[in-house]
Amino acid sequence: MSAQKRTKQKKPTSPSSGNQTEASNRSAAGGFRFPTQRIPLIVLFLVITLGGSSLVLMRGGRSDIKEYTYEIVNEYKHDSTAFTQGLYFDGKYLYESTGSPRTLGDVPLSTIRITDLEGNIIKKRELDAKHFGEGLAKVNNRLIQLTYKSRVALVYDLELNLVEEIPYDWEEGWGLTYDGRHLIVSDGTAKLRFVDPSTFKTVREVTVRSGNRPLYQINELEYINNRIYANVWHDDSIYVIEPAHGFVEARINLSGLYPRNQRSHREAVLNGIAVHSENKTLLVTGKLWPKLFEIRLVEKR
Repeated sequence: MSAQKRTKQKKPTSPSSGNQTEASNRSAAGGFRFPTQRIPLIVLFLVITLGGSSLVLMRGGRSDIKEYTYEIVNEYKHDSTAFTQGLYFDGKYLYESTGSPRTLGDVPLSTIRITDLEGNIIKKRELDAKHFGEGLAKVNNRLIQLTYKSRVALVYDLELNLVEEIPYDWEEGWGLTYDGRHLIVSDGTAKLRFVDPSTFKTVREVTVRSGNRPLYQINELEYINNRIYANVWHDDSIYVIEPAHGFVEARINLSGLYPRNQRSHREAVLNGIAVHSENKTLLVTGKLWPKLFEIRLVEKR
């Protein structure tokens, strides 16, 4: 998401892409398995009225959110001028979507690009100046890139030739991933949309909750092992979300990975998640970060 994003939805003070075979391959990546057993919902309160009683159940999240930290496996060069909005790794190349916030001054146009893990740009395409690049996902032999406020998805072939533009009816586009059937879209709220990739019509929606609180300002997304991994704007954690009900099952604390006092701008925030299936690791970076980190998760005891 951009440095100039709206402030309509305030973040609470307390916490906060391929065909079916491809999605299955990503799901098979080990090292990212979280408990999937059902856990009772939290009952928040009982309302008693004078004329009788009524039970009010507030659907809360899971009460046993697991905590993870990390160990660094590798560090790679990353373009420090890239305002990263979306990231996908196909096992050889990184596909990245970048934005162009005017509040940062003279910045490059939004792009979609292909790089190798050493940071070398294989191919890059600039977006029209009217578009601000956002989330990115791969569906079959197409790349789909959201735009921030243009209300249109840009569809490319794997050589970054623009194939079509598909309009959508929600106000803002932020994060994007693909579960093998639906695109999963964030818009900066606590809501995730599951969208038909050919029509961009919403099939269903879910509100994400961490404990009993909505998780607002969900940003970049990655679908791994039947779970959604999500960045949250200005948060140094990744949240692991159960997609059927939107419960946060785990939090990965990446504080210290790239310390805030070393960042070039307050908007140089953590944003960008991809899975390295072969290595069973995550690739993570941020906006204007000079490095991309390959990490392995470590459960806190």
